[in-house]
This record gives sequence, structure tokens and C-alpha cells, in this order.
Amino acid sequence: MQRRYWLVPIRVLALVIWLIIMPLLFLLLRALRVPGHTELVHVFHAGMCRIFSIRVHEQGKVTDASPALYVSNHISYLDIIVLGQLRSYFIAKSEVSSWPVFGQLAQFQNTLFIERKAGQAKQQTQVMQSHLRVGKRLTLFAEGTSTNGAEVVPFKSSLFAAAQLGDSGPRVAIQPITVAYVRHAGEPMTQTQRDHYAWYATM
Repeated sequence: MQRRYWLVPIRVLALVIWLIIMPLLFLLLRALRVPGHTELVHVFHAGMCRIFSIRVHEQGKVTDASPALYVSNHISYLDIIVLGQLRSYFIAKSEVSSWPVFGQLAQFQNTLFIERKAGQAKQQTQVMQSHLRVGKRLTLFAEGTSTNGAEVVPFKSSLFAAAQLGDSGPRVAIQPITVAYVRHAGEPMTQTQRDHYAWYATM
């Protein structure tokens, strides 16, 4: 298969322009209180998929209930733009907020940053519940880390308590999601190829 290296600088340029224009446009529309400006977040992720030539195929039906807790595995930094097209807020560990570029983008889409320490589990659960009570959807990487996708590691189960809002709160739908990278250039993807896009262990 012929590699189209000439596409690389075009994609890099498109990426830089997209990363500059979309957050600025979002901030402008938010300052002007334009209705529906939050939809730009999902447009941003869809555009990122186009730039990286990622084709997303859904199997099964994603719940449209509100509130909802999407529970997903985590393989790659690409998971964010794949799942970012859901109308949902991500839950991320607090150190992500200080990462270059990724941290700023996470804040741009109103990510909930969680201190994953046993002593603060109750407080973090309450933060999640405050969003769920008003009908928002949250996306949780329940394993608390990224993996190669070949197996499921134990869940960080303390955060699941957020879905129990009690008799006074709405019922929270829990939607399991599996992200899998299965094809590359039209052919089945091997684990070696998948590891070029993955982000787990010491990567």
C-alpha cells in the first residue's frame, strides 16, 4: 500500500487551525450567551475525527436518557475525540488539568476533575451527583487507567455510588461502552499496529 506522506503536513496544519479557532469561537459565543453554544464541543470532536481520518462505527443503541452515566474502557488519547461526540461531560483524574494542551482542551469541554483518593471519594461523588441531579450525562473511565483493551481490569467502584441519587433524585441510566480500534487502512488491525495509537502502561 502506498503511504501518502504528503497528507501529514496538511493534517498538522488543519489540526493547529482547528485547535485555535474552535476554542476561541466557543469562548466568544459563551461570552455572548448564544443559545446552543455548547454544541460546538461535539462539533470540535467530530472535526478532530475527520482530521485524523477516524471512522466511528456504533454497534447497539446509545441511551438518550437524562441523567446518564456512560461507563467505558480507556485505550488511547483518541478515545476522547471518539467519545466526545456524546452529549456528555468527561470525568478525569485531577492531574490531567495541568497537562499541556490536553489539560486546556479538557477544561474547554467542562471536564470534571476528580481526586482519586480514598479519603475524598465522598466529596467527589457529591460533585458528580450535583451534575446528575440536573439531568446531565457523565462519561466515566471506570478502570481508572488506560489498558491495551484485551482485558478488563478492576473498576474503581467508589464513583459508581454517584448514580444512587435516592428517592428525591431522578433515576440514572447506566450505559456500558466498549471502545475498540479494529481496522487500519481497510485491514484488520493487529495489536502491534494498535499500540501505535494506544496510551497505556509506560507509554
